[in-house]
Amino acid sequence: MWYKDEGNGSATYAADSDDLYEWKPVGAALSHRGHEGPNVFRFKGSYWMIVDEWRGQGVFRTDDLESWEPQGLILDESGLRDDDAGFGHHADVVVSGDEAFELNLKAE
Repeated sequence: MWYKDEGNGSATYAADSDDLYEWKPVGAALSHRGHEGPNVFRFKGSYWMIVDEWRGQGVFRTDDLESWEPQGLILDESGLRDDDAGFGHHADVVVSGDEAFELNLKAE
């Protein structure tokens, strides 16, 4: 499980469980800069994490669920449609076969 720990500068922490009842904190997974809303998914043989950096979505990749490598920033600019103003917040990802789709609803 990945979660935000506000007491430690809005970093993403990890915890493991064998039975989903008892959890053991593992430590910081991402603490590069403040962020929230970690979303982890598997796609094309790797694990990916997207976090809301309040300036767009930070993207990270790993093969071992421990060493997260930055892959850049997405949804950091307005799109071309009326509802695409501003940058993306708290996105989700749906993986379907060989494609991944990011879902981001505009806050009203």
